[in-house]
Amino acid sequence: MNQRMKTLLLAFAFALAFTNAARGQTSSPPESAKPLSEELALKALDLSWHQAVVGQDADALGRLLAEDYRFDVDTKRFLTKAQELEAVRASDALYAIDPFKLREVTAKIEGERATVSGILAVTLKEEKSARRRYFYTRTFVRRDGRWQILTSALVTLYGAGG
Repeated sequence: MNQRMKTLLLAFAFALAFTNAARGQTSSPPESAKPLSEELALKALDLSWHQAVVGQDADALGRLLAEDYRFDVDTKRFLTKAQELEAVRASDALYAIDPFKLREVTAKIEGERATVSGILAVTLKEEKSARRRYFYTRTFVRRDGRWQILTSALVTLYGAGG
């Protein structure tokens, strides 16, 4: 099976398996189903963040973010949860992306804290020819029995790619 098909199937599985997770809900899997690993669950929640941004779904995004959430963009712009939600609603240029690709996504769990990082390649809605790449890191904490995003950091990668 080629890499593109594997990626498509994995993305579909994440979206299907974690539709409720993005809403902060849980559902009981069939008894015959194997539970997904915590790492895959975190990668799916991370994917949900990106999907909520592209879909301008501030409500879904709000359910993913902790109340004390903080977003650091190139150490030049810092947003709180309320500011990020407003920026998504207002189609702020930082969030006006479509489509996007994730690469080299990894998840590391340390007790009640986890880190998901990877490379995000985006096309800006306003400039269809403009392709940007970022390294991102998202820190999750387990609170009230569910993972929430505590911090996000985005660093622009300069040079060719996409």
